[in-house]
Amino acid sequence: MKIRLPGELFPWQKEVEASRKRFALIEGGRQSGKTHYSARWLIKRACEVPADHWHLSPTYKRAIEDIWPKLLRMIPGEIRKRVHLSNHSVSLTNGSRIYIKSSDDPKNLRGGNIGSVVMEEADYQRELIFEEILRPMLMYRRAPCLMISSPRPDWFHRKWEMVHRGELGPEWGAWHVTVYDNPLLSREEIESIRLSTSNRIWRREYLAEPLEDEGRVYWEFQNASIFDSGAMFGDILTYPVVRGLDWGFDDPTACAFLHVSPSGDIILNDEYEKAGLDVEAHAQNIMSKSAGLKLKRAVLDLSAFHRVENKASIGDRFRASGINCVPSTKLRDAGIDYMKRLMRGWGGRPGLYVNKNCRSFLTHVREWEHGKHEPDILAAVRYGVFEIIKSGMIDMNPTQRHMQSIIIQPDKPFEAKLPIPGRRKTPLRWNFEMGIPG
Repeated sequence: MKIRLPGELFPWQKEVEASRKRFALIEGGRQSGKTHYSARWLIKRACEVPADHWHLSPTYKRAIEDIWPKLLRMIPGEIRKRVHLSNHSVSLTNGSRIYIKSSDDPKNLRGGNIGSVVMEEADYQRELIFEEILRPMLMYRRAPCLMISSPRPDWFHRKWEMVHRGELGPEWGAWHVTVYDNPLLSREEIESIRLSTSNRIWRREYLAEPLEDEGRVYWEFQNASIFDSGAMFGDILTYPVVRGLDWGFDDPTACAFLHVSPSGDIILNDEYEKAGLDVEAHAQNIMSKSAGLKLKRAVLDLSAFHRVENKASIGDRFRASGINCVPSTKLRDAGIDYMKRLMRGWGGRPGLYVNKNCRSFLTHVREWEHGKHEPDILAAVRYGVFEIIKSGMIDMNPTQRHMQSIIIQPDKPFEAKLPIPGRRKTPLRWNFEMGIPG
């Protein structure tokens, strides 16, 4: 069945079409035309082969809000037999059926054979979706697959590099497109965006460059934060100390020793991390490392204060062992936000310093990624940092620190009720991955 779809192909899209590669991998920047092309590609394949054809997105919300309207607008009326609103699919007159699907629940994707599939934002879907589910379903008809994504250093980008090097054979093709590859956009507008956007966002979002630290929670952490004992803060033992503790039974128990300088710097000067001991043994070890310090307070993971059948909680046992802990905050995202802002610093210097001997923190702060379990030592530091700010031990006034004091809104509006002078009264959404408003 031959049809003419609305609009003209961009030069890079014509190149992909002409290649007829069975597996086409496209790394693309914002407004490069990749999503529009994916819908067009799927409709064309559905017209060529009567079968089921899938457009697969990372989330169902994105699929029905973005992809579904595009498909309905692009499918010509003369080939559209029926629109099925119940499962967001369209039957064509040749017997094909185009489905909008998501990989939210992989169990719903198994079974059957398909005539083609688009895997949109592939690097934001799990590798097993392609390797274990989609790839076997393409075998029977030797069906094609179009994978498009904004790049990040994950499985799709690694596969893209393998294809680019010619390691996966002649059926595979790889393309890289940017905002400059969209001929419909004015160069003046592109230049305006470039000049008004941070270099990091410009490179990642518009030039489709996979940044090495992409996916890291604390990508803001910088080597300038690391200091050598004796090289800085010579009078550090006179500074007040807040200890942040994260209890673990199977996981390690961690304690962060955070000093606060007279100028408002937070300094992680020592750490404790051990597994396999009871509360009393941990408390004894922490008390030993605390000798000679100007102890201000200790803050422990809130969950450690839960009591079961009127038995003493972990927090009660730490208190009985000489460490008078207060519960940590429930506002996990707000704590992460403060950590990120301190790492970014102000006036050319960081707000959080770390002794080079704190090896566990330095390892985990560079490795912890979104979606993975928070390492114990990072949680301990976060508890301590939040307590320092909440209690007013440092001043986060934006007029002095050149930083925005904000109200956190990660998923739904809530107010981080912190006694911070000069705090904004209007809620502002914060991008926790980027560490910037947005």
